[in-house]
Amino acid sequence: MAEKRPAWKRMSQNELERESALVRAKERALRERLRRREQLSGDQQDPLHLRRVEQLRLQVEALGGAAQALRHRAQPRR
Repeated sequence: MAEKRPAWKRMSQNELERESALVRAKERALRERLRRREQLSGDQQDPLHLRRVEQLRLQVEALGGAAQALRHRAQPRR
């Protein structure tokens, strides 16, 4: 089940920066997990393995987008 994003519009700049750091940490952890999965040599042709790798790629992309949106929101308005 997908996690709900917090109400970013109601967050202070400090809260946004803290949330952005958490999202980036999750992204790094998933990216590392993806790297390890891709290095597995025995299961490269297993359809289940390929599906899991693709799911991890999609999760990493989604977290990257969320982190970028948070960084953009945390920037002070001019």
